Amino acid sequence: MDVPADMAHASFQSVMVQTKDAEVFKASQTKPPFNRTWRIGINCITNAKKWPVLMASFDKASQQALKFRVEFSPVDLGTKGMEELHAALMMLVDGGWKSFAEHGRVTIIEVTVDLPGVGVDQFDALPKQAVYRQAWGKDGHLETIVFGKASGNQTKIYNRGKKRTDKGQKWLGPVTTRVERRLRPQGFKLAELPKIANPFADIILPASSIPAPPDEPETKTYLWALFQDSIKVRGLTGALNLLPEAKRTTYRAWLKQHPVPWWSPQAIWMQWPDYIADLRISDPKAWI
Repeated sequence: MDVPADMAHASFQSVMVQTKDAEVFKASQTKPPFNRTWRIGINCITNAKKWPVLMASFDKASQQALKFRVEFSPVDLGTKGMEELHAALMMLVDGGWKSFAEHGRVTIIEVTVDLPGVGVDQFDALPKQAVYRQAWGKDGHLETIVFGKASGNQTKIYNRGKKRTDKGQKWLGPVTTRVERRLRPQGFKLAELPKIANPFADIILPASSIPAPPDEPETKTYLWALFQDSIKVRGLTGALNLLPEAKRTTYRAWLKQHPVPWWSPQAIWMQWPDYIADLRISDPKAWI
């Protein structure tokens, strides 16, 4: 959030004084262009790694607060955590979270969908991004598919349980695939968050076993079999990239017609506006 001019001096004074309260503001590592960074202690969250991160940029010479940045997971905070975050921000800027909802912009947003009982190697993935990679585990099973660069919009599809156990954490649930979208919107206002376009709409998950296209010449049906074998080695995008343009277009269109039945981006995203409304993230009028 760019601090409004009429709040800049008062917010600077508040930062200098209020952040000395180590019970609320836990100093953390700072990176430019911000001057100071803290973890905001949230009583309803016992894991300090899940506390919101607050960054502040200010000019000491003019005693002006210039910018605040907050990073947090709405899932971790919940409604009670949002209220505690609001109370902490009230100590620094007039209106607390209300000011962020009015003046804030979204620079990074991460949304995920979990697919319990589904392994990464039980389907193929066909998103739009050209940059692509994938990784297998030691047992030869596909574990991760990544589309797009980390510096831009990116899609990750991975074995959630494997990721947890790799970090030394317990995982007692079923095999679960997570589809994760990380977006870096430009000039996107926080108040517009309920209207953000469905980030899963462009992700197509074709079934891993599909018959050959009906227009495949009978004398060349072996090409489809070779293509499916290539998918197992290179992944769907890599296999498509080996084909001549005309054949690639035909196969891609055929794959789009055969998505797995349980992948429904529209049904998933229908819950988004209500979820944002319940947490009161984007509505300034929801905060006193």
